[in-house]
Amino acid sequence: MVQSDIVMISTFAPTRCGIARFSEHLADSLERQGRSIDIFRLVETGEEACPDGRVAMEFDPSSRFSVQMAAEALARYPVAILQHEFGIYGPHEGRAVEMLIEQSETPVVVVLHTIPLRPTAAQASILARLVESAAAVVVPSHSARAALSSNRIDTEAVLVMPHGSSWAPADMRQGRRGNLMTWGLLGPGKGVERAIDAVSRLRMDPPPFYRIVGQTHPNVLRSYGHAYRDSLVRLASALGIEGRVSFDEGYKTDADLYRLVVGSDLVVIPYDNDEQISSGVLSDALAAGRPVVATDFPHARELLAGGAGVVVGHDPGEMAEAIERLLTDDIAYRRAEVAARQQARRLSWSEIGRRYDELLDRLAAALAVV
Repeated sequence: MVQSDIVMISTFAPTRCGIARFSEHLADSLERQGRSIDIFRLVETGEEACPDGRVAMEFDPSSRFSVQMAAEALARYPVAILQHEFGIYGPHEGRAVEMLIEQSETPVVVVLHTIPLRPTAAQASILARLVESAAAVVVPSHSARAALSSNRIDTEAVLVMPHGSSWAPADMRQGRRGNLMTWGLLGPGKGVERAIDAVSRLRMDPPPFYRIVGQTHPNVLRSYGHAYRDSLVRLASALGIEGRVSFDEGYKTDADLYRLVVGSDLVVIPYDNDEQISSGVLSDALAAGRPVVATDFPHARELLAGGAGVVVGHDPGEMAEAIERLLTDDIAYRRAEVAARQQARRLSWSEIGRRYDELLDRLAAALAVV
């Protein structure tokens, strides 16, 4: 018997990834709108089970039998929300997601979290198939919509709904500024070495302190252990700033992380990826009212265009210049802080949940007419 009127297909806690966190917040927000939700959780073999009672099924997308079982169960629900990111639907660029949606007639709202600007043939095929099959398509940014269009996919009906945040702006910072912060799962591609290099170039007195918060990504940990983190520690030492950089690998609840973020003056997002169309870290930083210095990726250009921070290239010297200007220029910092706070309401999960709720209502009405 179906217990809920929506099923969400996604990674989910205790998996520690951005999609799992996004889905947990979206489920909570929709429940506050009066919706009932079941979760079909994507797992890898041997992964820890989820204690959340909303998880009705756990399935391994690398197993054809497991995907078949999920597709059959999916058919019992009136509507599904499918979170899509390349890398979470098993091998062959995640072909399992096509099997999942093709074997069920359940209307699916597809939420696209990654859209490569230079996709492989398999990626392009999967994106086109998802958009073609979906009852509705949601992307987290206007840059994501543009990226879909560059993939020669019709985006006329594609909806833009920002990556939500459960945080609210803290009090505006007072006094001397000198606390920098980066957070998220650690691994190659995060660009933290670039930020450490930038911090070593700052000539402020007293020098700023840089806090790096986050555990090594589970996939990286399985393959390489703590090699990436250790390389960052060695870099800070080689640059002579080991006393100005801290690594905090302890698990953080949302409340713990929020306290650390609002205690910082500036958030640094130094990613290597120049195609990123969604960043939960960026959304959370602005929702907390904190200015940002970020490398040049589409979501950063979009959210920081209003002045909530500075977008820089991948040169550590350029990053250092932007950090120093925001930390030392009272007017520039205050303008960025105000601009960040102005983003908060638009990014709140209560607002995003309301918009998803309205989408589900419109979808139900349209299906009733057919």
